[in-house]
Amino acid sequence: MKKLLIGIIISLSVTFLYGQNFAKFKYQKYTIKEHQNKTVNTQIKGSPVDTTKNWIEGTAVVVDTSDSVRGDLKGTVLNPTVIGLRGYLIDSIQPSIGQVLQWNGSSWTPANPTGDITAVYAGVGLSGGGTQGDITLSFDQAWGDSRYVLQNSGVGGDLSGSILNPTVVGLRGRPISSTPPSPGQVLKWNGSQWEPSTDQTGGGGELWHLDNSWLTPTSSSYHVGIGVTSNPGFNEMLYVEGGSYISGGLTVASNSNGSSDGIHAIGGDQSGGKGVLAYGYQGVHGWAATSSGYGVYSEGNFAATGTKSAIVRTNDGPRKMYTIEAPEVWFEDFGISELKDGYAKVELDPKFLQVVTIDHDHPLLVFITLMGPASGFYVKTNDTGFEVFSSNNEKINVKFMYRVVAKRKGYENVRMEPAEIGYLDHYVYPDDNDPDIPPRFKALRAERERRFKKYRQY
Repeated sequence: MKKLLIGIIISLSVTFLYGQNFAKFKYQKYTIKEHQNKTVNTQIKGSPVDTTKNWIEGTAVVVDTSDSVRGDLKGTVLNPTVIGLRGYLIDSIQPSIGQVLQWNGSSWTPANPTGDITAVYAGVGLSGGGTQGDITLSFDQAWGDSRYVLQNSGVGGDLSGSILNPTVVGLRGRPISSTPPSPGQVLKWNGSQWEPSTDQTGGGGELWHLDNSWLTPTSSSYHVGIGVTSNPGFNEMLYVEGGSYISGGLTVASNSNGSSDGIHAIGGDQSGGKGVLAYGYQGVHGWAATSSGYGVYSEGNFAATGTKSAIVRTNDGPRKMYTIEAPEVWFEDFGISELKDGYAKVELDPKFLQVVTIDHDHPLLVFITLMGPASGFYVKTNDTGFEVFSSNNEKINVKFMYRVVAKRKGYENVRMEPAEIGYLDHYVYPDDNDPDIPPRFKALRAERERRFKKYRQY
């Protein structure tokens, strides 16, 4: 009876154990060995094992969830961290945006990508890609996303047409007229849209014309102003005004190594017409590029109502040396010669003779100053010079100085010509109401004064 009771208790215990849910148990290490008789012997450390499973020969591990992991992992079973790839350590350095893992010989470490692109892979919404040759990425039309549209989809706003073939029909929401433009026109706002129009205000034709590198007004009646925003009230075809009293109104530069003109000015050919009209402390200042050049050169008559001076350097500073004026046009020369036995003959410089006229109607004038005692002398002139004789055939030897004067060739009969231009000069006629000034010149003086009044503002 006792044996029976013990058997019943063992049977019930085994039945109870096999009926349990093994998922509720914590598994610990155990060993499974396959024997010749193909039976499974288990060495259990802890909880029971489901012997109905098809166990494989070897060592199995029943893992506790709090156990630590090893190999390429670190941490616990349920909270591991990957610290390696196939046994190769990953560096713990914090990576930056865009970096990749690069093998440095001992670990995979974050680094900036370098080298050539070896492959292109299609991302979400794309297809294609590859590792060599020409690579194509195509839009996956079956993939739906409101941010992406087909290439033949229409567009709106300031565009019309399709995405790949748009036409601009507006600028910042303002429409552009569909009228075809003509050469030289611009887009001008008409109040409701941008439309092709001529480049000027108030209608009409084009203002400028380009012809073989020449930019000219389309009408000879147009005046051009530079440095002004409105009509300055002058009649010049070109008016240039500087920004202030220290900035020039106009600078014209030519090739400094050549012989071209900086300014080529042509004025009227009547009295009062001027190629250049300048106002200032120095109305015109010329600066010769070389010592043999000319600061100011006049091709034709030269006139001045003031003095004509040479500025020379002295111990007291620069000083003026004045020219000698005459009512006729004379050239003169100077020299020293000598009476020998009461006689001297002087031949003038051939170059001097080329530019003067010496004849019966225009005789050579000779002025002698003896440099020693003599009772007297007289002079005879000819076409190339003069002779000096002592009085009473006195055989004296004495030096003398001479000055010869002859008419300039081409100006033999000129004497105190009228100069109407002087009527415009305020140094000659300071009073604008002077009755001696002809009406025509009074009008010119008034116009010039109107201009200079504006100039004097600077």
